[in-house]
Amino acid sequence: MQDASVHPHQTSQRRLAVVSNQEPFAVIVGCSDSRVAPEIIFENVSFHYQNSDKNSLKNVNLTLRAGDNIGLVGNNGAGKTTILHTISGLLKPTSGEINFKNHSISCMPAHKITAAGLAQSPEGRLIFINLTVKENLEMGAYLRHNYAEINEDLEFVFSLFPILKEMAFQL
Repeated sequence: MQDASVHPHQTSQRRLAVVSNQEPFAVIVGCSDSRVAPEIIFENVSFHYQNSDKNSLKNVNLTLRAGDNIGLVGNNGAGKTTILHTISGLLKPTSGEINFKNHSISCMPAHKITAAGLAQSPEGRLIFINLTVKENLEMGAYLRHNYAEINEDLEFVFSLFPILKEMAFQL
């Protein structure tokens, strides 16, 4: 995509941000409370894949706050996954700055971003296929060391999604 600038349009608590104004395009839609401090801030973030003549992201400016309910929507190739991978450190921006809780994470390795409290949940096809459902859930706690709290959190997840408890030991 040539231009992936985000242009926010806010009406009361609802927000629409256009990530690109040409095909393919992506938009971020959702609700936000501007009284809440920003958690993630993109400032003029661009990303360019090495073997491509196109920018995947160009000058993206985006503010996400705690409690935001958003959806990142767009066509294939619009930059949705690139935005998520750039936030989580799997891709490094070619320019611009990404801040998480007032600290730059633009050059931080992905594992340190996760340790700082920012993680990405993989889509269904990206789970560890040789692990059980429970083991996949436990992977989300690999940086934690308090096993009592981990088990408590697993039970909480199982209470929200009882089917996961029934399938806990299935691959």
